[in-house]
Amino acid sequence: MSLALHEKPLARSVLYQLLSTAFLYPGDGTLAGMRESAQRAMPLASKMGWGRVEGVLQRLEQQIQAIDEEQLLQDYLDVFGHTTSADCPPYEGEYGQAHIFQKSHMLADLQGFYKAFGVEISATFKDRPDHLSVELEFMHLLALKEAYALLHQHDADKVEVCQRAQGSFLALHLAPWAIPFALTVAKKAGKRNVYYTWAHLLDLYLTAEFDEFQAPAATTMLPDSQAPEEDLACESEEQETIAMQEGGGGL
Repeated sequence: MSLALHEKPLARSVLYQLLSTAFLYPGDGTLAGMRESAQRAMPLASKMGWGRVEGVLQRLEQQIQAIDEEQLLQDYLDVFGHTTSADCPPYEGEYGQAHIFQKSHMLADLQGFYKAFGVEISATFKDRPDHLSVELEFMHLLALKEAYALLHQHDADKVEVCQRAQGSFLALHLAPWAIPFALTVAKKAGKRNVYYTWAHLLDLYLTAEFDEFQAPAATTMLPDSQAPEEDLACESEEQETIAMQEGGGGL
């Protein structure tokens, strides 16, 4: 069965929205939102033929059905702690941008992307604009705009603007750090922690996105706060974490 042109970007937007919920501090209703989003994403992954993503989504759905909000919070704290984790901070500016001017340039470029598409950070959101969840939510919006333009047969240039923005944003703001972040989270979490599965899904899905948009991705970059000997993403004895990347970019 052939797919309508808008269906793939729509499915991509759903995956991005799901992942954007994963790495924020859990609050009331977070777990219910995760369950609803995962259940929505699974049939779309199946329809797209994303078998590996579908398999991880099934494991994730089983895990989040089996825990309560208290356990979700404990799993989060075990990985990220009460303050910003030095091992796996969920902020772009903590990876490879030790100089204050580099961080300032990155944040200005990030805000430029948001402003160009009419996006403002909610006043109720008390975190940084370079938080992973904000960047994933922005990708959700761009993919959704592409799907809308295709569905309503807008001019080709409007579709192209959305597609080019996605490629640029991935290359500039997610490819340099998201995979190292995912691998480090997985190692710190361990397989019994639900954030191991979230990290697996992030790694699998973004690797495919980087391949599709030809965005060269970092795989071993450390947070600026880590010394080289503390590399949590690349220790050879942790084969279970490295195995998350099995098979390259295929979904």
